[in-house]
Amino acid sequence: MEGTRSGVTKHCNCASDVLKFPPLIRGMSAFAVFRRWPIATGLFVVHAAFVLLIYVQWATDSDVERGMIWMTVFLIDLPSSYLYLQRQDSIWLYAASAIFIGGLQWALIGALFDLLRRLVRRKQESRK
Repeated sequence: MEGTRSGVTKHCNCASDVLKFPPLIRGMSAFAVFRRWPIATGLFVVHAAFVLLIYVQWATDSDVERGMIWMTVFLIDLPSSYLYLQRQDSIWLYAASAIFIGGLQWALIGALFDLLRRLVRRKQESRK
C-alpha cells in the first residue's frame, strides 16, 4: 500500500487486484448454476444418485460376489474410472471418488451439450 499526502492509503496494483475471476469461480448459488448449465448439473446429479444407489445396494447385500456391482460404475464412467482411488479396506473412498471424478466427466459432457444447445438457440433467434 502506498500512502498519500492526505493520509488516506490507496491499494497497490497487486496481482489479486489485477486478476478478475469469472462469476462461477467467485461463487454462484446452486440454482444459478442449474439455470446456466441445466444438462451438466442434471447429469452430475443423476450420476451421483446412481453411485449412491449402487453403494446402498452393495452395503445391504450379503452375497459373496457383491463387489461385482462396482463394475457397472466402472464401465459407465470409462475412461475417467481409471482415476478412482481404490483401497481394499475402504469402499467409501472408491464411491466418493466415483461420485466426484465420474461426476466431473459427466458434467463436462453435459456442458458440451449445454453449449451446443445455446449455439442452436442463438442461430434460431438470429434467423427470425
